[in-house]
Amino acid sequence: MRAWLALDAPTHSVSGLPAQVTLSCDGYISRTTWITTSMATVDLIPKAGFDLEFYRQLARGDLDNEFHELRILSASPRIYLQTAGLPAANVAALEQTARDAVPAFAGGVLAVAAWEAGEATPPRQARSWSRS
Repeated sequence: MRAWLALDAPTHSVSGLPAQVTLSCDGYISRTTWITTSMATVDLIPKAGFDLEFYRQLARGDLDNEFHELRILSASPRIYLQTAGLPAANVAALEQTARDAVPAFAGGVLAVAAWEAGEATPPRQARSWSRS
């Protein structure tokens, strides 16, 4: 099932979930997505100041002529950085970059939940963490 939605129409009825919907609004990039809950929130990207071609190359594999599904973080990441051979200044810079980048890429919704660094492979509890 497909439905066209506009931002000036905050509610829309579908016959069942999940439902594929397309959202469009002047000044924003149209988006087709699946709605799986009755209280879904869908973000749209403003066209002004956004380089869609670069985004598709970076996040979607257009540079390689391969399409990649997006991997969306559902929670703030915990990051472990194995620092063997890295100067302390580089470790500090990488931590700050991660702390700046996560909220920037997540629209301010997420932040680094935990940061650990060490010479060895991650401790057992951190093995499920994101690795840098």
